[in-house]
This record gives sequence, C-alpha cells and structure tokens, in this order.
Amino acid sequence: MYSHMDQRKTDINLIVGNDIIDLNLSVVTNKADDLRFVKRICSPDEEDLLAVAEDQQLLLWYIWSAKESAYKIAKKYCCATVFSPQQFIVNRISSAIRSDTEASGEVTYQGMQIPVRWQHRSTNIHCVGVWPDQAAAFDEVVVGIDDLSSTKRVTGDRLSQQETESIHSVPSQRVRQLAKRLLAEHGVNNVEIIRHRVGNRWGPPRLWHDKRVLAEYDVSLSHHGQFIAAAVRIKAQSD
Repeated sequence: MYSHMDQRKTDINLIVGNDIIDLNLSVVTNKADDLRFVKRICSPDEEDLLAVAEDQQLLLWYIWSAKESAYKIAKKYCCATVFSPQQFIVNRISSAIRSDTEASGEVTYQGMQIPVRWQHRSTNIHCVGVWPDQAAAFDEVVVGIDDLSSTKRVTGDRLSQQETESIHSVPSQRVRQLAKRLLAEHGVNNVEIIRHRVGNRWGPPRLWHDKRVLAEYDVSLSHHGQFIAAAVRIKAQSD
C-alpha cells in the first residue's frame, strides 16, 4: 500500500512549479481587454504595469504563468494553499517580453520569495519556478515541451494503475510520459508520478519509487491547448 500524509510543510528538498500558455488559442489573444478578468487576477501594481506595457496581452500571460507556477510550489509546501491570484505578486521581470527570449522574475506569496524564469516562443510561453531560492537551483531543473499537434509522439514508461487514477485527458497522460522520459534520460528510472486525493481534489504530483516518496526529486506538469510541458528536479542535494 502507498502511505500518504498531508503535511503542513513538505519534505521535498527543492520544489518545482511550471505553467505553459498556448498563444495560438483565441481565448488568449485578447484577454487583456477583459477588465473583469484582469482585476480578478492582478494586484494594483500589476494592473499599473499592464497599463503602460507595450504588449499588454503577452505581459498578462507572463504574469498568469508565473502565478500558476508559484501556486504549484506553494501548494506542495502547504497542502492548505488555495489559488487566490491576487495574493501571488509578480514584482519584477528582468527583460523585455518578446519571442525567442528568456526572462527572469520573482513572485512573492505569504513570505515566500519564488524566483521564476520564462521561455517565450512565438507559439507559447513557458514559466518555471523553484523554491527555496538558492545558488544554481535552476541548474538542477530539466524542462521538456512537446506540441501535441505534431506527428511526434512522446514515449515513456507504461503508467501504473496508481498513476492513471488522476489522468483525465490525453494531454494529462502525455505530460506524465514526457516527465518520465526526462527523468529516465537523467538516470531516474522505475518511478511513478502519483497524485493523491486531498479532500475532493487531486493533490500535487509526487514521485514514488518502490512505494516510497522520493523527496530528493520533484516534478511539475502543465498542459494548455496543443502544448504539454514538464519540469523535473533531477539532482539530489548533499545535506
């Protein structure tokens, strides 16, 4: 049997969160014009940034993806965390937002300072966050992105019964296979990506091996539109 206990503070050494945005979706194109949506997710300072931004649509999705990534981290740290977008504050972005560039920033939430990095392509924005902030933390994170509309198919280990219980769609399955492929490429084999029920919702994904949680590794999964993205922490820290 798999034992699971909801803890106030996680036992994961380095927590990873990620989020991907499909920029080709029509719902994404003009969302910054939806003032009700903007006010629901943005702090007053973030609204001010949007008001003077050269590309408000892109900046909105930089902000949103950072908040989602930070939320996934905070949820692993404290299982009682609820996603209230205005409480996750994106307080800096290092560079101009344009295609084929990388940028870095920070999200603050209830005393947590969560560094994030964005990769922006013409078709998508992908954000990765890590916590706690420490030297070379991002060097321990491997990222994979796949386009579900391409002819390429992600291959990976077959998923166990425990893994499939929380799968609700083809992208949900494929992103797990992508994460397991990334792990296997870095010597982490025979693992399961399992989500347990927390109340009436699924909790964050955790990595298991031989019915034991692997606290020295972490995984974050995201899919949106035609894209799936996985971020895995693959290097164990020496304590």
